[in-house]
Amino acid sequence: MQPYLAPDGGSVETLNPGFLNLAKMAFIYGGLHLLYGLLPDQWLSTVAYRFAFTQPGAGLIRMFAPGETVAVMNHELRSPQLVLEVVRGCDGSGALFLLIAALLAAGGKARGLLLGLTLGGLGIYGFNLLRLVALYFIGTRAPQWFDVAHEYVFPGLLVVSVVAFVLIWTGRQIRASADAGRGGAPSALLDDEPKPQQQQHGRHGP
Repeated sequence: MQPYLAPDGGSVETLNPGFLNLAKMAFIYGGLHLLYGLLPDQWLSTVAYRFAFTQPGAGLIRMFAPGETVAVMNHELRSPQLVLEVVRGCDGSGALFLLIAALLAAGGKARGLLLGLTLGGLGIYGFNLLRLVALYFIGTRAPQWFDVAHEYVFPGLLVVSVVAFVLIWTGRQIRASADAGRGGAPSALLDDEPKPQQQQHGRHGP
């Protein structure tokens, strides 16, 4: 915390900006989870998960393995060897909320913030869709590795990817703002400098 002098001459401590950003991030993250919990399971399984994950996932599976017998039933991918469900907690929502909370807490210009949220959100969605397809092939071809991949490998990779994206993105935004500030400084300093008086040249009579 950084102290400053109060009007009466005493010392008052202010909160560390890093602590404030962390508190803001936790508040946003918790609020997003609260709103997410209000979504009905029926809508998630029959609409959101079906159109966002299982139908596109089945299409990718058929593209990679044209002879694969895979069917879609709302939030489920079904084959003779495996039934793979998309449920809360396996849809990438936690990683998305972490991304949103971190970027909003870091702040910055609206354009950079919106671009970061868009790119990061698309990256999380793409990762989770490919994760679903990969888990299907692992479950049907190497089921002994399914639990490890589902519970540890893919969740760990997703969290590390989100943290790395946030650090890189916010770092670039900070550097861009600093470069913009330095770019405008020299002209401002030149304007403030006193201009020397011009010397007058001419002949003076005796």
